[in-house]
This record gives sequence, C-alpha cells and structure tokens, in this order.
Amino acid sequence: MALKDKYFTVSEAAKELGVTRQTISRWISTGKIPAEKIGREKLILKKDIQDAQKRAPFINSLIERLRIQLGYSEEDKIEEIGHYAGLIKFLVTRIDGTRERLEIPVSKMELVKTDKGKYSLQMDFERIVEAKSQPKKKKRR
Repeated sequence: MALKDKYFTVSEAAKELGVTRQTISRWISTGKIPAEKIGREKLILKKDIQDAQKRAPFINSLIERLRIQLGYSEEDKIEEIGHYAGLIKFLVTRIDGTRERLEIPVSKMELVKTDKGKYSLQMDFERIVEAKSQPKKKKRR
C-alpha cells in the first residue's frame, strides 16, 4: 500500500477540511491531530482527518452558540485551537484585531435527547461567561 493511500500531507488535509495549512500545523503542534514525520514531510492518517470531519458539526454548532450567547459578530473569527483536560479552547479574533482565548469546560455541556430522538447540546452560558478571558492585544511587528 502506497503512503498516499493511507496518509494526507498537510496541504491535502487542509484542503480536505477547508482550513489553512497553518491551522493544520497548529493542530498538529497542539496534539489535536496526530501526525508522523516521514522524511521532510508531516503526514496525517486519513482516518484522523475523517475523525476531525465528524467532530466539525459539533464544533461549528458550539461556535455559533458562543457567537450568539456571548455577543460576537459575524465578522469576528472564532476558531477551535484545542481540547485538553476537560476544556475546549477557542481563539476569538475580533474585527478590530484584538484577540481573546476562551476555555469552555466540557462539564458545563450536556447532550440531551430530544423528543424526536436526536441530541441537543445544552450549555450553562451564565457560567461560561465567567470563563471568558480578558482580551489580548494583537502584537505589532
């Protein structure tokens, strides 16, 4: 079996997930997506990219709820930057260039089965607002 049948390059993974190469590299460095270095190339198992695609609807739904409940505009960019020890971490880049990091405890989330047999994500936004961090200014170069 050829490597290309089992692995994606960083560029291919970025294209598959609809994100930038830099985002994939950050996910690799933070451990969100495992990768192997073969020669000069970092390679990601196709299975790991498929797992990330399955998680995407949940994360996108969570981002939209954060946007609404915490008052971020459509122009503000909210990106998941990792998940560790019961926290899902997000980076918010506001349209004015300021940045905020959000750490959302998984313990404040609950999947509840609806009467239609589907699951809905319930969150305690009062407590999440408390977890909202102070804005960080964008570094000047």
